[in-house]
Amino acid sequence: MIVVRKMEPSEASAVKKVGQRAFGIVESLFVTRPKEAMIALLDDKIVGGIIIKYIVSDGKKIGYYDGAFIDSDYQGLGIGNKLYAETTKYLWEQGCDALCALVKDDNVGSWKLFLNNGFSQTSIKEGIHQLGLGTMLKTYFTTPFFIANGMEFYLAVKYQSVQSKVCKTGSQIALYLLVNFLLMLPTLFMGRSNFGLFISAYMVLLIGGVLFSYIGTLFSKRQWYFRMNSGGAALAAFINLSGAFPMIGSWYPEKYENTQAFKKDMGISALWEWLFVLGVTFIALLLEPLYFRYMAQIGGVFLIFRILIFYPFESFGGRRVYLWNKGWYGVLTVLSILLLMFS
Repeated sequence: MIVVRKMEPSEASAVKKVGQRAFGIVESLFVTRPKEAMIALLDDKIVGGIIIKYIVSDGKKIGYYDGAFIDSDYQGLGIGNKLYAETTKYLWEQGCDALCALVKDDNVGSWKLFLNNGFSQTSIKEGIHQLGLGTMLKTYFTTPFFIANGMEFYLAVKYQSVQSKVCKTGSQIALYLLVNFLLMLPTLFMGRSNFGLFISAYMVLLIGGVLFSYIGTLFSKRQWYFRMNSGGAALAAFINLSGAFPMIGSWYPEKYENTQAFKKDMGISALWEWLFVLGVTFIALLLEPLYFRYMAQIGGVFLIFRILIFYPFESFGGRRVYLWNKGWYGVLTVLSILLLMFS
């Protein structure tokens, strides 16, 4: 029998261990000993939990889901459905005016549970409209939102409907390119030499990535749309001061499925984008002008991002390839490493 209840203080260490097992190598390092959490028990064993924090600003109390996890040995048993529902009910009972969470772009298991419990995947603009500028800013900087690369913002407001993020492909592509251009601008004022050549090479790689990943979607019968993720702007801006780290934008299917055919379609789209970066980087290495040297440098960085399939790099597409076909992932990884070695 599944039981969901509030965590006792003496159970905090056990909850932390379950959370660390449930997350990836890097993410597990950030699972802290919770002060407050809702836990799921199966036969008196802790098998899942949601760590809770509160944000208080301008007279509003916001319940924040700081981490949600189910032990991998107990997934698929309906534990998540009950855990999320009971946690949401508990937080409303605590007098919260709104609830929010951050979810990775492809984590369909988690974001569906939020949608089923009254949340909307929404924009920062809508967050400001619902919470006010001060409260939204505090939420942005007191949670991982500002460094949460590849993550989306989910929000529920008491007695009010929240407008879902509008994802018109054309406007989202334009926004993706504009924001990444603007996040690179501070390097101009920091004295980056040949900024025009650098930003031109950077934007060509981003535009080509959008185009070639779209070509990959044409091999499936699914309906796709382009979306730029909301999280991680501050992280991108900081890394851009000495490198290149774009915010995530990608093609997403209208409907998600937990099937191998679905993983294949996602993987092929990411495969085409990876092949584009490989090809452009290879050609740029053969050419002498400074512009192509910048393109080869940026392309090399983008290849590294695709090889690394753990957070915060997994949203660059390598993980999609890995989940679909480990053989293709291995081939592209070897080709990328060889190219990097001889660059």
